[in-house]
Amino acid sequence: MIRSIRDAGLKRLFERQDCSKLPQQHLGRIRRALQLLAAAGQPARLLSAMYANFRSVGPWAGYWSLRVSANWRIVLR
Repeated sequence: MIRSIRDAGLKRLFERQDCSKLPQQHLGRIRRALQLLAAAGQPARLLSAMYANFRSVGPWAGYWSLRVSANWRIVLR
C-alpha cells in the first residue's frame, strides 16, 4: 500500500504514467516495484527474487529499501 510519494519523478510515474523524470534504463524495474508496493500491505511482505529488499538499522531504522540497480534504490517506511 502506497500512502505518499516524496520524489517528484516517482510520483509522476505512479499518478500520471509520466516517466520523463526517471532514468529510462531502469524504468521497467521501477514500474514493477511500484506495482508490487501498491499491492503489498507491508514492506515485509514484498519478498521478490527480482528485488533485494533490506531493513535498515541505526538512524534509518524503520525504513526499507528496494534495490533497482547498483546505484538506484527505492526507500520506504
